[in-house]
Amino acid sequence: METTAPGDVPPFAFNCHFATQMRRQDDAVLAVDLWLDVLVRSDGTTHGVYDHDGFDQAIRHGWLSDREAAGARTGLEELTDLIQRNALVAFLAAAHPFGRTAAPAAPAMRSVPLGEVPLLQPDVRPSW
Repeated sequence: METTAPGDVPPFAFNCHFATQMRRQDDAVLAVDLWLDVLVRSDGTTHGVYDHDGFDQAIRHGWLSDREAAGARTGLEELTDLIQRNALVAFLAAAHPFGRTAAPAAPAMRSVPLGEVPLLQPDVRPSW
């Protein structure tokens, strides 16, 4: 099933969002957004890579470590290879079978200043 997004973003069925590994801290789950997104149509092969400008800017400003940037680039190569080989849907289905589910309600999300999240500070976070 495809969805639409505002602006010039085309319809997509999968939003492959790049981030660091999620970490649990008390009742919160934390990750660093690595800016890159790959939107894939329902055919599993038509796709586009978005937010390159934000990614490049994050690197220039030092918001991402060299390790995080390299990991995002490697992940992008691996993902686009899966897509180009028409193997994305099979990969996702093997990782977590598709089907209806009765997912529990998600807790309310809230934003906090970065300074209040020590685990995500530069030179402290595990991916730095």
